[in-house]
Amino acid sequence: MSDDAPKPARRRWLPTVIAIVVIAAILSVAVPASDRLTAREVAAVDGLRAIADVETLVKRGSKQYYVGDVYALHGQLKLLPSDVAEADATWGGTRRPRAGYWFVALAEPPADGFAFAAYPASHPHDGRLTFIIREDARVWAKDVGGSHPTRWPADPKTEGWRMIEEANTPR
Repeated sequence: MSDDAPKPARRRWLPTVIAIVVIAAILSVAVPASDRLTAREVAAVDGLRAIADVETLVKRGSKQYYVGDVYALHGQLKLLPSDVAEADATWGGTRRPRAGYWFVALAEPPADGFAFAAYPASHPHDGRLTFIIREDARVWAKDVGGSHPTRWPADPKTEGWRMIEEANTPR
């Protein structure tokens, strides 16, 4: 055999592919699929956070929270994005879900603040989780079959709600 014979090509890409597969496997174990939010659920959480932000501005100006319907927060000042306001489940005008979710003020908010919910327009097609938020800006999630609570839970954790982690829902 001659030294001039062509040498087999080295597979330099193989270690990169192996590293990518290993990293993907680690990430899939680190964040279980059941804890990840869908894009629609993230949009619902973002809508609730927008509502909470507007409530904070309202309180600064009037020294009290507004606890009525979502659309009224949009009002004349246009502080709430219109796609969130138009997803008010109780508003009498032209309404449409935002990314498959309706928003509603809870009929019985905590005595010291406000409470709103986002729930799927069509469960489970648009989403499984219902989300709630109050003045502490913590978002809680629970699969309640597509409905929403009418009151803030006395203790969300013991009533089966789980707090949504910041890492799961970019702000």
